[in-house]
Amino acid sequence: IVVTDQLVLMAKSDTELDGVLAHEMAHVNHSHGLRSVYQASLIPAAIAFITGDASQFAQMTVILPAILVQSAYSRKFEQQADDDAAILLRRQGEDPAALAGFLERMELKTCGKTGCGPSWLGSHPATSARAARARRAPAQ
Repeated sequence: IVVTDQLVLMAKSDTELDGVLAHEMAHVNHSHGLRSVYQASLIPAAIAFITGDASQFAQMTVILPAILVQSAYSRKFEQQADDDAAILLRRQGEDPAALAGFLERMELKTCGKTGCGPSWLGSHPATSARAARARRAPAQ
């Protein structure tokens, strides 16, 4: 997990940083990065199996590092990481609304007042939905 200076400067409280770190730890705990690589490699493997063309595996070794670097977690993974972070914050006596506020502020800084566009274009659920869900998180 890498925390940039910009992320720290954007956070208004330790609770916001706790929420972000809990979210990223959830990705690690659930092996989301590795699962994304597996999912991305299924298509070349299926093509190689169906066509009998093993060159797909050679091509995969070339693109695998790019997949790892660019691994955009699926919406399901993001939702799971958000849920885990919110639950952890509640267990620690902290308010998940801090994470929600951070997500909203990050979107505003990144995309402006008009937002980032339709959520179906990205790998993350809509920020408004993520924030609302975090605010409703149970303490279990």
